[in-house]
Amino acid sequence: SNAGPWRRFVARLIDLWLFGLLVALAAGYIGSRLSMRFAFLADGCLQRSEQFDWVAYVGIQGMSKATSIMAGGGIRRFLSTKPGKSTAVQATLGLRIGDAIIPAVQLEYNAWTVGLSYDLNLSTFNEATAGRGGPEIAVVYKPIPPAPPKTFKTCPIF
Repeated sequence: SNAGPWRRFVARLIDLWLFGLLVALAAGYIGSRLSMRFAFLADGCLQRSEQFDWVAYVGIQGMSKATSIMAGGGIRRFLSTKPGKSTAVQATLGLRIGDAIIPAVQLEYNAWTVGLSYDLNLSTFNEATAGRGGPEIAVVYKPIPPAPPKTFKTCPIF
């Protein structure tokens, strides 16, 4: 992606905050007597080469006395970096502490991401999943503003 890691991080935080606020308003959580749910997610990448990035993430969420902490990492391979056709595949392995191991794959195309993950249960909580875990599918749109032009010269003489 053309956006630097800091701009991607800030854009992701803004997306998460706005989404959380909209969901809370729509569900009536704001102004109700229900406990407020908090969520924090940070992710980043480290460029390994022109075609590969190391990726990592950490997430914490909670409501009342329940808290969930997860972290993971993996690798992203860019198939194309052409403007308007940026394409990458990503594979990660995550751990939700005390609960599950989460392998995942994602396909990124420009601002769109489609992902598939599977929670492999480690915990003794069997009421919901009978110890089998389950698949998750995600479709995400991440609008990132284009980078400003470096310098524009109207005449090559100047």
